[in-house]
Amino acid sequence: MLPFVCLSCILWCVTAQIPTQQERDDIVEFHTALRENVKPEASNMEIMSYSMELENLAQDWSESCNFHEADSDVYPQFQNIGQVFASGGRFKPTFSEILPAFAWARDHYDYENDTCKGFCDDYKQVNLNSFLSETNNPFYQSTSFRTLH
Repeated sequence: MLPFVCLSCILWCVTAQIPTQQERDDIVEFHTALRENVKPEASNMEIMSYSMELENLAQDWSESCNFHEADSDVYPQFQNIGQVFASGGRFKPTFSEILPAFAWARDHYDYENDTCKGFCDDYKQVNLNSFLSETNNPFYQSTSFRTLH
């Protein structure tokens, strides 16, 4: 399996909003809790940490106004990095309001059969980190977010 780092871009409208330190802490806490409850239970997971390098990469991608996943053949800095996009309308949700969307699929995804009742790709991508941290993958870091307002 290819090394994988999840870079999540939560996209809204036009201008970028950098997460505060509290929001960064909340993002790590949310993903840590999500990873602690994967089924089947994972073992030997590495401790989550926030990556400023991934945050900066997300910032650069958001500022380019490309609302699709980066092709790593064209953008080699995105090699082994997955992206998750979400869009919002006129309201400006907080990270704590949007993050539960990743957990929604947990109750609809069947790991044993790799099936889902609904859309689970983002959940599977976020939780692939659990597997990769178990294998001591050197590319495993964390998940970074960027909102556009």
